[in-house]
Amino acid sequence: MLARKRSVVAFVAVGIASLLILPVQMSIAQPPNLDRIIFIDYVGPAHATPLGTDCGPDSQRYSKLGVKWASFPVKYSIDTTGSGVDPTAATTAIVNALNSWDNEEHPAGTFFASGTPAQLTIGWEDMDGPGGALATAIITYNVATKNIVSAQVRFDSGDSWAVYPSLSCSSQGTAFDIEDVMAHEAGHVVGLGHTSGAKNVALTMYPFASAGETLKRTLGTGDKKGIDGIY
Repeated sequence: MLARKRSVVAFVAVGIASLLILPVQMSIAQPPNLDRIIFIDYVGPAHATPLGTDCGPDSQRYSKLGVKWASFPVKYSIDTTGSGVDPTAATTAIVNALNSWDNEEHPAGTFFASGTPAQLTIGWEDMDGPGGALATAIITYNVATKNIVSAQVRFDSGDSWAVYPSLSCSSQGTAFDIEDVMAHEAGHVVGLGHTSGAKNVALTMYPFASAGETLKRTLGTGDKKGIDGIY
């Protein structure tokens, strides 16, 4: 059972996609000593903050969830069924997003590795069709040790997905970039929350994103300091 409130967040995909932070309390059956942090990403009205073509200033800000992985590598599996994207391209985009965090080398060595049994599962499922929910990240952890034991990321197969050819601060299309969104979700998986505010727009964990955006593929200073601070 959840003992306290956790954040539900949302990517919004009308012009600009926003991650809206909403307080929520849920009751979820869990084995003894386990709890969950759940992020649900929704498609909704555009946020008023203009991003335009300006990536914005870099920032050293970050937010920690208070949980972490205790052993490495964290083994993952990927199922691209339902993505509507070439399986090889979609898989590569997801791996690239994981590597963006892995390359920070905290902890030293390999953070994520494909393998079984998978501790992190990534895939697509039918949530609510176009609009509404966009993706979810669920982190299960041990209440006593605060160590993460498993995680899953799911993208809504009812929304449009793509792998765009280049990095850009402005929209390249009307679909969501897989690597861009996965980089943000992977930040939650490693133990980071959102970093909001106009001064933090260049961060992967900044809670607003545009459809067609690829900016969040690259970690900002705060994102790097965040994972370094956890591990």
